[in-house]
Amino acid sequence: MERMDKILVPIDFSEISARVVDAAVFFAKKYRAELTVVSVVEDIFSYSGLSLIGEPLARLGIDRLDTSEQKMTAFLAEHLADVPVSYQSKILQGQAADEILQFAEAGGFDLIVMGTHGYRGFEKMLIGSVTNKVLRLAACPVLSLR
Repeated sequence: MERMDKILVPIDFSEISARVVDAAVFFAKKYRAELTVVSVVEDIFSYSGLSLIGEPLARLGIDRLDTSEQKMTAFLAEHLADVPVSYQSKILQGQAADEILQFAEAGGFDLIVMGTHGYRGFEKMLIGSVTNKVLRLAACPVLSLR
């Protein structure tokens, strides 16, 4: 890869997220690229065909966004505060793989660095695989870490 200016780093605040950020920082330093760390708040209503109706449900969505923003702030302070790379962050809302793919394409990213939980068999079929979908459909290279 000759040139890499923008690296997208989707995280879910799990244990692997720190390793994913470390790998992304390695590439950002090597290529003097900017990192964009994103987390997706899953839209649980889209899975069941429900829509966000009524004030209690609206508050639930706002609470989930607020919590994710707090987690992101804490995560960045812990893992990127002393790292000499340029970065920004964003919280997305929707179905994770779709949001990551749309954000990556719209932002013109050169690389996506993300983790996988390594689910197998029935668990993978039941839960699905965000990383697998991003690997198959992304317009740029994807580095996945287990």
